[in-house]
Amino acid sequence: MGIFDLFKKKQKSTEFRCSTCGEIHNELPALGFITPFYYETLNEKDKKEIAEISSDFCVINHEDQTDRFIRTVLTIQINDACENLDYGVWVSLSEKSFDEYEADFKNNTEEKTYFGMISNDIPDYQENTLGLHVNVNTRKGGIRPEIIPHENDHKLISDWENGISIEEAEKRIERMNNSLTKKKTQKLTNEQIRTEFKKFVGNDKYTHFILTLYEAFPLREKLFFWQEELLNKFSQEYNIEEIEYENVYVIFNHCPIHDFELKKDTVKIVDVNDITPKASYEKEKKLFPMANINATRDLERFSYPKDVDVVYCEKCRELKNK
Repeated sequence: MGIFDLFKKKQKSTEFRCSTCGEIHNELPALGFITPFYYETLNEKDKKEIAEISSDFCVINHEDQTDRFIRTVLTIQINDACENLDYGVWVSLSEKSFDEYEADFKNNTEEKTYFGMISNDIPDYQENTLGLHVNVNTRKGGIRPEIIPHENDHKLISDWENGISIEEAEKRIERMNNSLTKKKTQKLTNEQIRTEFKKFVGNDKYTHFILTLYEAFPLREKLFFWQEELLNKFSQEYNIEEIEYENVYVIFNHCPIHDFELKKDTVKIVDVNDITPKASYEKEKKLFPMANINATRDLERFSYPKDVDVVYCEKCRELKNK
């Protein structure tokens, strides 16, 4: 379907005076797709590497073809009201049409017509709207093009030709608003958060994130700024509630190397100068970074208690003991 949202048609006010009846009305929001459907089918890696997207253009460079999309407006007439219901939908264009439209974008002095196909599945219709043929009519002044559907027995075409009631329009807006509220407040399980966060930041940064969480005992009372930034960006990207500090250690309580759940232990504090490592620091960090068999401190310069509470990974300890 693509990511859907509600948009105000005007920036300064949601009210307008109708030129037909002279009354002031609350303006209906436009129902808009932020992305084409085919962009959302890509994994996060491909979105970064083979796709380019802005608020008006999207290009996806597959190995065997290049797909091109522009953002347009589909207007459905409301029969018993003084305004219309607008959908912001993406439409695919040929290379020639796309290049010509992009070159003239916001500076077009003449209106042109291109052939395109709708590239979003509008949820208000039981039958899929992907691939419906349309004419794309450009408009002067940098206004997004309006699309005119080709003749078809699809319900969308019937609505476009005959219009809908204000009651139906408000129902569609309410359904979308409820859908967005539900989506933004949905909760992922801790396992899902770890899995998606790892995809979001990549393996190396994920490992660094976890190891930095547990590098000090007792644990730090707050996160580093870069850790907070990563979590905030992740929460925004996945439309989940912001992850609070007190939940971080509950969620990310698994070894980043072996994915074993971390366990608690009390270990001795030993003088770092008395430790002769069997493997290099780099190798230990790579193979068993969360063994935590003891806590190394500089006892010559500082005073510490005899032991400290730590967390550890069973697999890391097993490998280090070997």
